[in-house]
Amino acid sequence: MRLAIENHVIGGQKTTITKLDVGTHFLTQLRSILPYALLENIGILSPALMREIVLNKPLELIEYAQHVSMPLACVNLCASLEGLHIQGVVANDALYGAVVNVLLASRGEVINKHQTKNPNESNPLGF
Repeated sequence: MRLAIENHVIGGQKTTITKLDVGTHFLTQLRSILPYALLENIGILSPALMREIVLNKPLELIEYAQHVSMPLACVNLCASLEGLHIQGVVANDALYGAVVNVLLASRGEVINKHQTKNPNESNPLGF
C-alpha cells in the first residue's frame, strides 16, 4: 500500500504526501488493481451534505442516499477538511458538532430514510 501511495504522489509530481492524497479517488483506483474488501454500509459526507443535514434541507442528500447500496451504519465526516472552505461551506467545529448531534439523535435515519434500494431493511447494526 505504501508503494502505491508513493507512486501516486511521485507520479503526480508531488514531493510530499499530505492528508488529502489518500482519498476515495485514489483508493477506488487502487481497488481496481489490488482487490480488497469493501464495506458498503459506510458513507462519506461532504461539508455541503453535512450542511443539508443540519439545516434539514436534504436536496443533494436525498440523491446521495438513493445511490448507496444499503442503509449506512456510519459515515466519514472528512475531518481532514476541517478549517477549509469547501463547496461554499466552512468545515468547522460548529458544523461537525451539529451534524454529529443530528446523526446520533436520528440514529442515522436522517440519511437512511431517503434510501430507496432496500426500504424495508433495518439498520445493519440492529438499531
